[in-house]
Amino acid sequence: MMSKLKNFDNFLFLLISSVIFITIGNFIEDYKKLIFLKLIIIFSISFKIKFYEEIKTVIKQKRTISIILILFIISVTISFITSPSKIHLFAFQWLRIRYIDTISDIFLFVFLYLYFKDRNINYNNLVKSIIIPGLIFSIFIIYAFISNKGLSNTNKEIIFFDGTRMVGMLVTILVVFFLGFLHSNLKRNNIQNLFILTTFMTLALLLMGRGTIVAILATYLFMCMLLIVTKKKFRYEFLIFLFSFVLSILLAKIIFHISTPVNYITNNLHNFDLDFRNQYNFLYSLDRINLWKYGYFIFLENPYFGKGPGGFAISAYNDFHANKSYGDLLINRHFKHNHPHNFIIQFVVEWGLVGTLLISTLLIKLGSSSLKYFFTYKKNHLLISGLGIVGIITHGLIDGALFHATFTFYFVLFVSVLCSEISKKIKFKLKDKKS
Repeated sequence: MMSKLKNFDNFLFLLISSVIFITIGNFIEDYKKLIFLKLIIIFSISFKIKFYEEIKTVIKQKRTISIILILFIISVTISFITSPSKIHLFAFQWLRIRYIDTISDIFLFVFLYLYFKDRNINYNNLVKSIIIPGLIFSIFIIYAFISNKGLSNTNKEIIFFDGTRMVGMLVTILVVFFLGFLHSNLKRNNIQNLFILTTFMTLALLLMGRGTIVAILATYLFMCMLLIVTKKKFRYEFLIFLFSFVLSILLAKIIFHISTPVNYITNNLHNFDLDFRNQYNFLYSLDRINLWKYGYFIFLENPYFGKGPGGFAISAYNDFHANKSYGDLLINRHFKHNHPHNFIIQFVVEWGLVGTLLISTLLIKLGSSSLKYFFTYKKNHLLISGLGIVGIITHGLIDGALFHATFTFYFVLFVSVLCSEISKKIKFKLKDKKS
């Protein structure tokens, strides 16, 4: 029995490891493939758990959370049905894909949680299933950067994502997830850890995404505060992070100057599509502010249930082609984004106030419960999934880290792992009271 479970764990982690490699840079095709992968995982887990018995037990034990989750599914469905975007053929296809992806994320969470909650998670294999593919992918992108003399959003066939910002978001997830593992692991493989972190950080600096650098530093600062409060020693881990950051800066500068001719840099200094940006472009944020303003205006058009999953992108493209304006805010080509670079605005625009309040309630409850049990039990392995969640949310405040199906897959995975660990602590606590 144990060997069968172990074999299934390996199969599950193998499926997780394939996430990075199944994207091709086409949004709709990427969503379809990832939805199919999620269905395979859900279908596979259904043979390993007693679903109806498990779900009845969970609903009974966690009645409030279960009701909120069911209401959220209903709310998103209403957003989909009442969306004004259904009148356009392509818009309806995009709307439908995003709705199915959202619902599949919810079911993926439920099945992963039911599977993990009664089992000891093999964190070494979980980390390998994300870090090893991420390392292979990062080395390939760095090589592509050198051989292609830089990368831009036109290199979809090389980067496998729809834009280099997407790669930057992936790097955020890889770095913060590995930092969580690094600070929870008692084994000190310093050279190996230094190599992995330096590789990820070098790619992050080459891409020079604002959100990536800010999210990594902010998440690491948050973790340092947690460790200081709990009086955990992390001098070696901090030095590894510091050395990797310094090494990655040196490597990024070397790679940049080797791969990019001087006349190419001069001619393209103000090109916003290039990812090696000058200081002015790096600090430039007016485009984000205007996008947030635009998000607020279109939120007011459908405030309760929103414009439906993917509704922001549909509205932005339609308003651009219609030469629409909101007061002094003219909708030009800079508004043709798939997301508003802020997940809160994305949620209220697409799901409305109802859906946003429901999902926010669940996330806030998860955050407070996680911090409570981290401070109570002082189990550093909670950092592995917890830091991944914090990193994605932090990046999502200034970019679209909760937009692409790849990143929502990782987010759901981390949430399910963290919830299962908290559930185990509650179960042990109840047993201790009874005894």
